[in-house]
Amino acid sequence: MNFDLSLLADYLTIIGFIVSIGTLVFTIFINRKISRLREKIFFDVRVPDLLKQLEALNSNLLNILQDFERSKWKLKQDVKQQIVIIESIQKKINKSDTKIVHQTGCRTRL
Repeated sequence: MNFDLSLLADYLTIIGFIVSIGTLVFTIFINRKISRLREKIFFDVRVPDLLKQLEALNSNLLNILQDFERSKWKLKQDVKQQIVIIESIQKKINKSDTKIVHQTGCRTRL
């Protein structure tokens, strides 16, 4: 009886070890999914505001272009702001989201 109990304990220890390894792998998998979901949510929340800012700056830029010679300094400042916004959007776009950028009509690489 003592021998059978020891053998049973050994089997249960092995089963427990396998279950803990499986739980670890499952946890890592879930954490990756949550991380990707978090990135997508941040992208969906933040980028539309940045695009609105970019559109406003583009509109302002078109107005400034009409009076280019007198507004060179302001033009440079607006272009710098647009570059900062585009770089911010670029950081938020991962490789799987580049299809979205191409679908919106943007032909240049960010």
